[in-house]
Amino acid sequence: MKRQEYLDLKKQHEKELSEFPIAYAFNDEQLKEALEKLGATKEECVTVFGHGDIVKRENAKPFIKMLERTGKRVYSYHVPFQKIDDIADPNETVRLRAMSRLRTHIHEASRLNAKLLIIHPSTEPIDQNKRDEYISQLRKSMLEIEGELI
Repeated sequence: MKRQEYLDLKKQHEKELSEFPIAYAFNDEQLKEALEKLGATKEECVTVFGHGDIVKRENAKPFIKMLERTGKRVYSYHVPFQKIDDIADPNETVRLRAMSRLRTHIHEASRLNAKLLIIHPSTEPIDQNKRDEYISQLRKSMLEIEGELI
């Protein structure tokens, strides 16, 4: 491929990516704005990368295909960092729900062919009197995931 052909193709890919109907939100106000921008409800949308991005469900697969076609790839996938994602929570019910969510994120990261998965072991601050419980629950969670991945 000649230099100009490459530059034209790169420009075309950048245009396609910049015009794709995707929005980003990291709080409730931004989510409201993002949904307005997309002309959608929360129920009609999904995340592709698992953190902040919002696309209409019907556009998720075309977005991934566009990334593949234009040579883009997801290098890392950052698992959300909120109380409901705390795989070290001493409350077993909370931990199990968080593990279910983590499995979903691992599946998404794999689907996107991400090379790295970033997981925060616990939310902060934690009750220092329960630190040993958190560490015990984290070990339990990591052993479960390790057994499933290997």
